[in-house]
Amino acid sequence: MSTTLWRPAPKGVTGITPCGLYSSTHLRLHRADLQQWRRPRAQALKHLPVLTPILQALEHRLTHARQWEHDEFVAQISAPKRHIDESKLRFGIG
Repeated sequence: MSTTLWRPAPKGVTGITPCGLYSSTHLRLHRADLQQWRRPRAQALKHLPVLTPILQALEHRLTHARQWEHDEFVAQISAPKRHIDESKLRFGIG
């Protein structure tokens, strides 16, 4: 069983259980560096489900592309693929 220990707050997180309060205080989950990391991670979590099907559609079109279209599709695929891969690596997203 999973229990939520804290919830996002304007300045970091707020503990909602005794364990969450202890963790938030002692691990200092409200630190500026963690806040700066959480914002782009939250954006990546929101954007990845949108970008992934777009990338898959482009890859599908690549397999059916004519020779003269191939290079254009490869160029269109490289930017979202790189963004997805970098976001997953940077934020530890599965």
